[in-house]
Amino acid sequence: MSTIEALRHDPSRQQTRAFAFGLLALLLAADLLLIGLYVLWGYDHWTWSLENEAGPSERFQHLKWAVAAILLVLLSIRGRAMIYAAWALLFAYFAVDDSIRL
Repeated sequence: MSTIEALRHDPSRQQTRAFAFGLLALLLAADLLLIGLYVLWGYDHWTWSLENEAGPSERFQHLKWAVAAILLVLLSIRGRAMIYAAWALLFAYFAVDDSIRL
């Protein structure tokens, strides 16, 4: 078995991939739920409006920016690659900018 084949079948890599796909599915499902709530009640009810800066959809977006930054920091520590730290700083800036409206 070559090194590349060994890496493909590494259990920790498969667990990481399963976690990543699960997290992606969860985030997309939450986005679709918020869009569905907007379509059902958003036109008449300001709480579910996607245009509301203090609404749940905007707060969920802040959470996604922050989670992306945290995961990128962990990835930069684990992989010892500074490029992920740079991306983490960018996503942290997006989270702060979006939440306090710089």
